[in-house]
Amino acid sequence: MKIILKKVRRKTPFSWINPIKVEPLELEYLKAVVDDLDLNGVIIDELYHKEKVIGDVVVLNGYNTARDQMMTEARQLKERSPKTIVIGSGVDVQINWKLYEKSAFDYLVISNQLSVFKNLMEYLAFNKQISLSGIYSLNAEPSYVESDVMTSFETINPSRTYFDRIKHQTRYLLYENVALLKRSHSCPYACEFCFCKQLNKGQYVTRSYDALLLEMKSVKADYYWVVDDVFIQNETEGESFLKAFKNTDYKMIVYLRADFISTHPNMIKALKTAGIVEVIVGFESVKASTLEDFNKGYTPDINTKAIKVLKTADLSFTALFMIDISDEYKDFKTLRQYIKKHDLLNYTFSIFTPLRGTELYKAYEKDIIDFKCEHYDFLHLVLKPVKMHKITFKLAFMALFVFQYFHSKSARQFIYKLLKDSFKRGGNE
Repeated sequence: MKIILKKVRRKTPFSWINPIKVEPLELEYLKAVVDDLDLNGVIIDELYHKEKVIGDVVVLNGYNTARDQMMTEARQLKERSPKTIVIGSGVDVQINWKLYEKSAFDYLVISNQLSVFKNLMEYLAFNKQISLSGIYSLNAEPSYVESDVMTSFETINPSRTYFDRIKHQTRYLLYENVALLKRSHSCPYACEFCFCKQLNKGQYVTRSYDALLLEMKSVKADYYWVVDDVFIQNETEGESFLKAFKNTDYKMIVYLRADFISTHPNMIKALKTAGIVEVIVGFESVKASTLEDFNKGYTPDINTKAIKVLKTADLSFTALFMIDISDEYKDFKTLRQYIKKHDLLNYTFSIFTPLRGTELYKAYEKDIIDFKCEHYDFLHLVLKPVKMHKITFKLAFMALFVFQYFHSKSARQFIYKLLKDSFKRGGNE
């Protein structure tokens, strides 16, 4: 039985430069399950290569922005080959599976547990009569049995054969040859705009730093990006990380919260010596009212303190800012002034976007002006601005990136390098 594992992607306004190109980690986990069953599994990701999707079973995996595209591809696959079994998977399917009920998929993997996917593969490949809890069957008699919540991090490691094939193309901004890793599922915090806390029914599970290190030892990369929303929660975890990673030479990119950074300056210095080279921090806003609305859990002065701590430790960081729909022109100006005042080198901008499956979506649904799923990438305006005309708001948002190009050396270096590499490869980047 041949099983195709395909990543379905939708282009964003930044697709032409792709500042971040990474491996399809979710599919590599599924590939590990397929390999363990001694089945023929093939990963396809059109970000790196195009290949005909022909198999006995096709698993389509994508984020919320690819929802419509996934359903279109499922329908096309069934029209070309009615006997092909088509399966939907990914975090959007897990949370918003009801939106796929009228699609051409045969099955939806609603659970994030790999054991559930394994049961489905055994059922399809070997006709093994086994529980399909966590799987929604859309065949003649649609059925869904809810699965248990994951209570511990599963021990299976992702298959890295695909990463070994495309790793020279992967990057996080100026970092190249970047491998992805996970240490947890869901999120322990309660930021209102966050989608991650919906996963695993909100139950946060994690694994030890020793287990993470053991997996890293099996992956050959220049940089390792741990993509969990928070890498270290508290001092106890920080000490555990330092103990596990002392005397190692791995270069890591991780997410940390500003409140942890600001209150642990000495530990932040130590983190750099243990291999952390880039910290991604969700500052979100310089306005107290916005942080309160987002339920971020702290005030803007914490962000400023975190900047000082990171700079004192000489640790590179990327600041993430989110523009709220209540912002007006002066708020855009204030944000630019804040970036200049604190001499931020790496930063990104996004627009507050309530995602389906969250309580915020229900709260803001009446204000939505754009329901196209591909526009829910935090770069499009999908809500009606409160204090600005939508055209003015969009122009002000676009102006932030013009500002970034002229005020961020790192941004210019990335563009120059991208153009240089593109010319070297004959414009095929």
